[in-house]
Order: sequence, then C-alpha cells, then structure tokens
Amino acid sequence: MDDSDADLLTPTLSRAARALLGFDQEKLAGKVGISRKTIALIEIMKPGPMDPRRRRMLVELRRKMEDDLDVEFVFANEKTGEGVRLRKARQ
Repeated sequence: MDDSDADLLTPTLSRAARALLGFDQEKLAGKVGISRKTIALIEIMKPGPMDPRRRRMLVELRRKMEDDLDVEFVFANEKTGEGVRLRKARQ
C-alpha cells in the first residue's frame, strides 16, 4: 500500500466501504480499533492541508479495512472514479 495523497482514504470511500460492509460507525470503530468519533470526523473531513496525525490515521484505517475486513479500495485516476469492493464474499 502506498501512502501518497492519491491513495489516501477520502470521506466518500470511507462511507462507501462502511455501507458495503453493512456497518454503522460504532461497529466499524469496534472492528478496526479506532474511536467512533474519529470515524465520524474522517467521514466529514474537508480537502486541505494534511496534518501528519490525520495522514497516519487514514493510512491505518485503510490498512485495517483491507487486511481485517477484506475491503479493496479503487482510487480515482484519469480514467476512472473512486470505488470500493470486497475481495471475497463475506460470511
């Protein structure tokens, strides 16, 4: 996983992944070990200068969602928009 700005979680990707999993903020927080308040803040953050702590939190949330919950993020590029999918069927 690359932590460049192009591959950082966006509020839209975070909300989409949570919806795909069928989790509310509280359940996602419990699954990834991050507070519900932090999840809520990530999901409403505005573009702008990135504080190093916020960057680390986004990288950590992405890692946990990918490794622990089998979420796969697709980041926007010149040909496609961003998206989210599961790597395998959840049981």
